Amino acid sequence: MIFRLGAGGGRGGGSTGAVCRAPARAARSALDQGEELRTVMELLGHSTIRMTADTYGHVLLARARQAASAIDRVLGEEGMA
Repeated sequence: MIFRLGAGGGRGGGSTGAVCRAPARAARSALDQGEELRTVMELLGHSTIRMTADTYGHVLLARARQAASAIDRVLGEEGMA
């Protein structure tokens, strides 16, 4: 199923807190699972990738820290061999 996650896409077209939170949760989840920022931007209906990056950049930073930790572990293990 393909759908847009924009705030106006909820039932009734209103912009309630619940309608706004659902796309945010979906966007964070998609980014946590490795989805590309451009894809999330398009699903949310953002006009620019900068808007998406400014809003969800903290998720990307967390992923970068996890990747750095994984690399450190691998390099540390290789140094012990």
